[in-house]
Amino acid sequence: MSREQARHGRSRPPIAFVVLAAIAVVFFLLPLIGLLARTPWSDLISLLASEVVADALVLSALVLSSFCAPSFFFSTLILYPECEHIVNVRKLFFQFVHF
Repeated sequence: MSREQARHGRSRPPIAFVVLAAIAVVFFLLPLIGLLARTPWSDLISLLASEVVADALVLSALVLSSFCAPSFFFSTLILYPECEHIVNVRKLFFQFVHF
C-alpha cells in the first residue's frame, strides 16, 4: 500500500471483484437490451392496455408485496434496538399502519 492510499484509507478493489461485477452488469444489460430492441413501440399502448398485461401486473404486485412486507417487518424487529435512540420506531410504525 502506498503512502497516499494509507493516508486516505482507500485502496483499489481486487481485480476479481471488478471482473465479476463487469460480468454481472453484462448479464443484466444484454437481456434488457434484447427486450428493448424487440419491443413493438408502435403497439405499446394497446399491449399495455390488454388484459394479459393487467393480470401480470397484478400478479407481480402481489408477489412483490408478499415478499416486501415480511422483510420490512422482520428488519424492523432486528434493527429496533439499534434505531430506538435515533427515531421512535414504534410511533413511526403506527403512523405507517394507521394512515
